Amino acid sequence: MNSLLVALALTATTAEAKPYMWGVGGSVNTMVLPGGFPSTWSRAKKIDGEVPVEAAPYTAENGALQSPHFNDVRGDVGIGARGLFYLNGQWRGRASGQLGFGDNYRSSMVSLGADKIIAGESGAFVFVGGELGLGTQKFSSAEDSAYLKSSTFPLRANFGGYYKVNQKNVIELTVFVAAPLPMVQLLTTDAGDEVEMGVGLNPLQYANIGLEASYYFGDFSKPRKKRKSRR
Repeated sequence: MNSLLVALALTATTAEAKPYMWGVGGSVNTMVLPGGFPSTWSRAKKIDGEVPVEAAPYTAENGALQSPHFNDVRGDVGIGARGLFYLNGQWRGRASGQLGFGDNYRSSMVSLGADKIIAGESGAFVFVGGELGLGTQKFSSAEDSAYLKSSTFPLRANFGGYYKVNQKNVIELTVFVAAPLPMVQLLTTDAGDEVEMGVGLNPLQYANIGLEASYYFGDFSKPRKKRKSRR
């Protein structure tokens, strides 16, 4: 985490400098685990030891959302845009935005992060990194107009590799572990009532592992060192 903060600070302080290398592009990703997302459903916060009557049609006895109204998300797709700013041959910053889609599911996220290039040869490179940001998620009922909406604080760890097709084009494949930590969660019923929800015993209910493919266009040629003039 300290290395990530240092890299982000360096990105900010060198924002006006000419980048070592840079790129902009798009990405597509999907969650692989868990098989059904989320791993556990939010629970209605009890009042005087009882589940609020407004939430009762959507929840089990313990207050957790359940089918047929709320069903696990399967086969999601995330589409994003990203900018890369290389500080040197070992560190790069990233700024990303993403929209997620699934059956009765929508999400959005913006994030900042940093990667460390740990190996590379003949145009192929391996990196590890992380990012943090702000996001939202919305799960819609399959039976009526009710929905669960949550504000999240997304954390994400990345491990991947990229290949320089040439000096202007790069393709990248990443395995990521994401943990969108829920901040505020509200269930809006079909009647328009709002019920405050919690995470129950699982603060990592939205954690997931996935795969992402990215393409970038930019300047990926290393700057040439200036030769000292001879007098």
